[in-house]
Amino acid sequence: MKAYRLKTNTIITPFNEDAGDVIIGFRRLGDYQSEVLNDFGIKITDVSDISQIDDSDFLFFYDNVYFTRRTIRYFLSAIKKEKRSGQLAIPDSLFTRKYEPLQELKDAQLGNTKGKAYNFFYIREKDELKDTSGIRPVFIKFREIVFRQPIPPNMFGKSFFEQPVTTSIAFHINHWVNLLNANQMEIIVKWVEYITSHPFRVTIKLLIALFAFLLRGFADLFRYQSLSSSFSKASLLSTITRWFNIIGKNCEIHPSAILEFSIIGDNVRIGPQSYLRASVINNNVIIEEKTKITFSIIDSGCYVSQITILNGVAAYPDGDVCIDGMQFCLSGRNVKLTGLARPMDLKYGGKISVLYKKRPVEVNLEILGSCFGHRCFIGPDIYIAPGREIPNDTIIVPHISDVLYKIPENIRPNVPMVVENSTLSEFRSEKKKE
Repeated sequence: MKAYRLKTNTIITPFNEDAGDVIIGFRRLGDYQSEVLNDFGIKITDVSDISQIDDSDFLFFYDNVYFTRRTIRYFLSAIKKEKRSGQLAIPDSLFTRKYEPLQELKDAQLGNTKGKAYNFFYIREKDELKDTSGIRPVFIKFREIVFRQPIPPNMFGKSFFEQPVTTSIAFHINHWVNLLNANQMEIIVKWVEYITSHPFRVTIKLLIALFAFLLRGFADLFRYQSLSSSFSKASLLSTITRWFNIIGKNCEIHPSAILEFSIIGDNVRIGPQSYLRASVINNNVIIEEKTKITFSIIDSGCYVSQITILNGVAAYPDGDVCIDGMQFCLSGRNVKLTGLARPMDLKYGGKISVLYKKRPVEVNLEILGSCFGHRCFIGPDIYIAPGREIPNDTIIVPHISDVLYKIPENIRPNVPMVVENSTLSEFRSEKKKE
């Protein structure tokens, strides 16, 4: 079977990259598509118009569609049974509802099953390409686990944040938000790929973790005399996640650093008292002391300075990702993000909007930060509203009047001082001025 990939000329801002060139899981989307289909013995031919296709019994998809191996496996299995042309569809789920905005997905229904259809087709006869709207959906087998994370109820209006966990994934990459979400889901995909390709190693890791859990349990039982707390479910999960990490070659990880369920590449340095959980770190990354990185995917050559906090972040290669409080953000190549920059990720009392096709569009995400284009510099004390994208090569610094440049002579001791027009001046209350 062949596959034809249609060029859509979709440009992802602020990077100004073609959809096929954006990075998902450390690979160009175009290369990712080729790798997945090559695993099934399917080679891709690129076309710019459907008139270039003179074939039958083939796959056809748009170049901005991201899909996983499991998605394609289920799709190929389904079309083999049904023996008809079909369009890839995913049943209604938290995954489709949460990530639908900006993808321009079509509603799909087959019998009692409803969901969303993606621009990925199996075509039996080439004439069917003339009007793909008439092709019936093929719903793949789909299962998800909903992970709930506590959040401040007074700010969000609810007490938990819901995250779907699945590897049956497809996305239309139309916007940087889609790119961020696809990278976040790729963390789960990489774990599944490792587990399925290294079953013996995984079994050994599990046995070691269980042995460590028993040793810890008996030690706690001797100390606290409580069977329920010594061998609790929370204790088991904590032990497994700490033992269940993948560490690459030539890494320097300080003994006081804590890693839980993370994948670490080669030549990575992790400093003292750092904490990494459910994250994927590529090769040659430097993580300094007292950092906290959760549910993030950091590409090669990045530098994470001390006391940095990253949650749900996806970073392109070779960036200085150093913000102390960066959540659900996407950063481009060679960015320089200083520790005191402030990308906000919550819009109190309303939904977050992003710019899509030159107009504001609301997204169904409770938490969303910013997207920083390639080679950006963001200085200290710069507050950025949620959902904003910073163009490539942008430099943002504090206003000169807010930065102290001039320090006068003969400053009186023990007198409060303020910065006014870049100059240190004595503080005078409004009452005294009156």
